Amino acid sequence: MSDYTNSSLTVAQAQGPTSGSTAWRSPSNIAIIKYWGKHGLQLPNNPSVSFTLTNAHTETRVIYSPGKHAEEKIDLSFYFEGEAKPDFHPKIFQFIDRVKHIFPFLYELKLEIHSSNSFPHSAGIASSASSMSALAMCFCSMEQQLFGTLKNKEAFLQKA
Repeated sequence: MSDYTNSSLTVAQAQGPTSGSTAWRSPSNIAIIKYWGKHGLQLPNNPSVSFTLTNAHTETRVIYSPGKHAEEKIDLSFYFEGEAKPDFHPKIFQFIDRVKHIFPFLYELKLEIHSSNSFPHSAGIASSASSMSALAMCFCSMEQQLFGTLKNKEAFLQKA
């Protein structure tokens, strides 16, 4: 596995505009044989079998602008299906905290995240997986827009 740690990815080093937006759509999946339990950083304790649901997807848009530099706190607004959902913040903060060494610029930006699903919430479809996937793709797009570091599609997809 590659080490994507890059402490030079700060807003002060940005080569592109420090405001912008990006959006991605990620398919969800449904487990046929579900793993039980996790260890480490969200690694399953046993194998599972699932199917990708191409038409069941999450769309996520991130609007970013310069914010206050804060080592511990992200300036975040989150909207699900057009409605402010601050109760989703802890899960997003946890995800960002896990990738802060990969995307350190996130702590220097104000983030407005809009997310929606093409399927009903709590329907047994893996909405967390598709939403975090779309968010990871957005963060890679932000890195590309700000720094131009992901030179080709393969590098982009590998990092995401």
